[in-house]
Amino acid sequence: MANTVTPEMAENAKNIYESLINWLDRDNWRYKRNDENHLIESGMGGDDLHMRFTIRVDEKREIISYYSELPFKVPGDKMVDMAIAVNAINNSLLNGYFEYDLAGSVCFKMSNAFAGCSGITDEVFAYLIFTATNTVDDYNDRLFMLTKGMISADDFLNE
Repeated sequence: MANTVTPEMAENAKNIYESLINWLDRDNWRYKRNDENHLIESGMGGDDLHMRFTIRVDEKREIISYYSELPFKVPGDKMVDMAIAVNAINNSLLNGYFEYDLAGSVCFKMSNAFAGCSGITDEVFAYLIFTATNTVDDYNDRLFMLTKGMISADDFLNE
């Protein structure tokens, strides 16, 4: 069955999660861990806004995923502008994407599959975390400015 987690899948996910924990510890990260769900919560200061993120090792889908919700909500009168901006950003990204919902939340997601792999290297962990956080940092300030009316969708597209 496609929705069944085999013992091999569970063991592989556990090993990848432990490898991620070891990498974070070697690099002296501060984080909160949830071993039962293979979740890591952490954050870092950006050039402008603080970024919080969650990393999950998903044994069922056999992926490691990064999720970062931006620290603001989009007001109703800026929803179309945000949709235009998020679409423009996503069309230019090589890895990951911004997701925007009708509740006014904007988040960034990125993942890497590990199906059939016996592990993930430290370089893959670094690439996932630093590419994702750099992408969030590159755009979060301008998206925030858009929600506050400091720039328009046209201004955003012209930058």
